[in-house]
Amino acid sequence: MNVILDWLNNIGQSYYNAFITEQRYMFYLQGLGNTLLISLLAILIGAFLGVLVAILRFSTVNKKGLGWVSKLM
Repeated sequence: MNVILDWLNNIGQSYYNAFITEQRYMFYLQGLGNTLLISLLAILIGAFLGVLVAILRFSTVNKKGLGWVSKLM
């Protein structure tokens, strides 16, 4: 039983040294910030493209000669 407790203690100490002492948690926080930024940009681009497609679809339905644009989408 002491072997398992010693092993768990060593694992805990290793994680503490890596994340707290060596400040590697900053890499995780920086990665989280980058992920949130990329997600926000993807949402904005998707919303813009969705609005653009909707406008093109509704604006070309009744126009002569541009009906083919709405059939593409």
